[in-house]
Amino acid sequence: MTTLPLPTRQFTSRTELRMLRPDGSTKFELVYFRHGGTEGTATEATVTITETSEILLDEFRALADQWHEETDDLSSPSKIAMHPAYQRIISKGERVLPLILEDLKERRGEWYWALRTISGESPVPAHAAGNRRLVDEAWLDWGRSRGYIR
Repeated sequence: MTTLPLPTRQFTSRTELRMLRPDGSTKFELVYFRHGGTEGTATEATVTITETSEILLDEFRALADQWHEETDDLSSPSKIAMHPAYQRIISKGERVLPLILEDLKERRGEWYWALRTISGESPVPAHAAGNRRLVDEAWLDWGRSRGYIR
């Protein structure tokens, strides 16, 4: 268990922390806060890590590798998006957004359905529809503006 000093602020008892590592990659940890004093505020929190970022990263890489291997030659967006590995990645929620965006930057791929599903947003302008380069740029800019990637 690690104790982190925090400025006094409101927060829920369960949250995800996003931290940038020195190499520029993003680390996510699911944490539970036990706080003292006034309910809902804290100056110090006890953090219990329930899933290490290494486990999530390893699982994401294995699923993404499988998905790329089995779908990169497909032309049907629905077959690509309904692949079991892709669906498992989506089920992990917001904590995999930085990983998806990094994979999009490095290997490309049809990550758009996953990004829209998880984020609930679509930053792609109408004029970019059908142009993969512009769609990729729109999503990567979106990820940078929200601190998911550099």
